[in-house]
Amino acid sequence: MPLGDEKHQRMHEELVNILGSRYVCDDPGVLQAYSRDYYAVGILRRRRPEFVLMPGSTEDVQKIVKLANDENRDGVPERWGMFVTHGPILPTGLVWYTYLWREGGTILNTDETQATFNSPAGARALQFYVDLVHKHHVMPLVPEIKSWGQIFDVFLRRQSAIVEHWSESTNQLKDVSWNWGAGPQPIRKEGPPVSFVGGNCLTIPKKAEHPEAAYEFIKWFLSPAVHMNWVIRGNYLPIRASDTKAEEFQAYSKENPLIDRFSTYLKYGRNRPTVPPMAKIQDLTARAVEKAMFQKATPQEALNEAVAASNELLAGKK
Repeated sequence: MPLGDEKHQRMHEELVNILGSRYVCDDPGVLQAYSRDYYAVGILRRRRPEFVLMPGSTEDVQKIVKLANDENRDGVPERWGMFVTHGPILPTGLVWYTYLWREGGTILNTDETQATFNSPAGARALQFYVDLVHKHHVMPLVPEIKSWGQIFDVFLRRQSAIVEHWSESTNQLKDVSWNWGAGPQPIRKEGPPVSFVGGNCLTIPKKAEHPEAAYEFIKWFLSPAVHMNWVIRGNYLPIRASDTKAEEFQAYSKENPLIDRFSTYLKYGRNRPTVPPMAKIQDLTARAVEKAMFQKATPQEALNEAVAASNELLAGKK
């Protein structure tokens, strides 16, 4: 949406103060060339950029993003660059584990008897979260996150440029009127890509009344034809790598190219350990993230507390 003459001029002056006049352009011909909707004449004017910039460093980008998101010029952003869940809900742990893995850390040791996510890698991963809010000011701090859907609502309201979510969330974006896309998480220069897979589980309780029937149902549900129908209808990803090469999934990906973005990352996917107290460990992780984000403890202190409680669970003491 155009800023209007007065706001445009004020923004131009502030951008020049950051980058210098040589690297700030608002020439209509240049702006038109950079428009994503160049050939869509009816909406070209609305979606043409206000400026074309050439930042010289990460610091320049941070300053520009802060400036663009502070519409009222009161030092408090109205929109944000990124939003990751940091409340006491299970997905908080799931999302944060990918940052732990990205730093080279692990949730448990190799024999799955001790929690290890309070390692230096874990402290770095959680410090990154804290810095997004308190140092770089590119992410809001939300005091009451109660559901996974609440995270995605921030994106749907266009209050955050980036959110982290699952493939099925693309269902909610089919009818929006603005451009959006999907991409992988950022990675460290020296590290491999990493992503989280999983979340849906089929289990048979130990005291199930009809375990054999339950097992037959699971076999039926995971059969290629039935499973593929569930994948396509729910915008999920196949549980078997071979299924991504199936004719039905290939046709589905061609019609929904963003799903292909998710499926190509399956080879980098990791899942949580499958130890019995994992759900409780994940909850402890989420509460550690929340505590550090609200600066009630340092990242190391919050993780140390969560790991101590996790180790009691693993030892059967809780």
